[in-house]
Amino acid sequence: MTKEIHIDEVIACLRSVHASADNCCRLKFILSTGPAKGDERIVPRARYGAPRRTVATQKDGGRPRSKRAYEHNDNGTLPMTNVDGNRYFTPLISHIVGYNDFRVIH
Repeated sequence: MTKEIHIDEVIACLRSVHASADNCCRLKFILSTGPAKGDERIVPRARYGAPRRTVATQKDGGRPRSKRAYEHNDNGTLPMTNVDGNRYFTPLISHIVGYNDFRVIH
């Protein structure tokens, strides 16, 4: 029997561990755009939020840019980072099908 978790619990877990730097999760979602539309994508080490930048690579003289998390909620996406490549991606919340060892239900 597959373990299930509700998407609201997934979002709450992602946001609660956002404060600690090394908390990663395994995220599985369906691509919604591009030539690979409909394909399943698995990110083995993902974390909530934008990629971390060093002061030398930040724009605007090292000052971090402000982003509003509610803009992602309005668009139905989650701001996520692939830790292995430090790449930013924003899967649609409705297209998330797996979180760690759980099957996500909506």
